Amino acid sequence: MERENRALLVVEHNASMVFYLGMLLKRLGYVVTTVRSAEEALRVMEDFFPALVLTEIALPRMNGISLLKRVKETPQLKTIPVVVLTSETDPGMKDTCLRAGCAAYLNKPVEPDLLYRTLQAVSESVPRQNIRLSTS
Repeated sequence: MERENRALLVVEHNASMVFYLGMLLKRLGYVVTTVRSAEEALRVMEDFFPALVLTEIALPRMNGISLLKRVKETPQLKTIPVVVLTSETDPGMKDTCLRAGCAAYLNKPVEPDLLYRTLQAVSESVPRQNIRLSTS
């Protein structure tokens, strides 16, 4: 299975964050698929091989760390980079995520430029230049 270039899977249970991230990432040139739970993300990845998974830690039932571990333990998924974007405030959580194999750890709220640079560094071998967000 081959990764779809610039195709992202966003795992987020908060409806307003799903909307915000979806709009922002689409304007940055990504193809975005959103799901509301870790279980749904795993089901989607049976047929869809994203360039990157962007997940929250606090999810219903299975949390983002468990999702990260399942992705890294599954042979056909383990090469997919996982970026954690969370509102979690526990200082040890970043270390836990990095040890589990996440490619990057970001705290909410995140500046669009930092999010873009992080996703680009993790998912694109040749970073794009001069992306501008439409302000309208």
